[in-house]
Amino acid sequence: MSLSRRELLQWLAVPAALAVPNPATAAETRLPTPESLPAAAEQATAQGQPLLLLASLPGCRFCEELRRSHLLPGLRADTAAARLYAVQLDIRNPSMLIDFDGHRRSQDAVLRRLGVRFAPTVLLLGPRGQALAEPLIGALLPDFYASYLDERLNQARQALRP
Repeated sequence: MSLSRRELLQWLAVPAALAVPNPATAAETRLPTPESLPAAAEQATAQGQPLLLLASLPGCRFCEELRRSHLLPGLRADTAAARLYAVQLDIRNPSMLIDFDGHRRSQDAVLRRLGVRFAPTVLLLGPRGQALAEPLIGALLPDFYASYLDERLNQARQALRP
């Protein structure tokens, strides 16, 4: 299959368009950013939950929609069994935190070490930073995202059980 020059330019423009801050999301919501990933994972595990790590990008409208529609309501769930323990790191962010190996790294470097290349990406991690379910990469189909997230959360919760 051969792409025309116009099609190729349109295809290449998609990532750039997604990275441009959207003025409509100037008042972006945020999840907490931990100072230490091991401490955050330990707290999540103590609550019987995986550490849900959102890899985000400032100005990303898909990241914002994911936070507003799925993650923030999960932080406020009525029951401990349904409540999420979610944190956020940002791609290209130089702010430092403690990684799972005890070293201080930038948010961007931590995400690269975890294999994150796109925003939004949701990782479900155990107490040592191990993946407990397959990551959710991208926004997928909005109508089905909740079911994909629930499926991964159930897998991760099962993996935490002794």
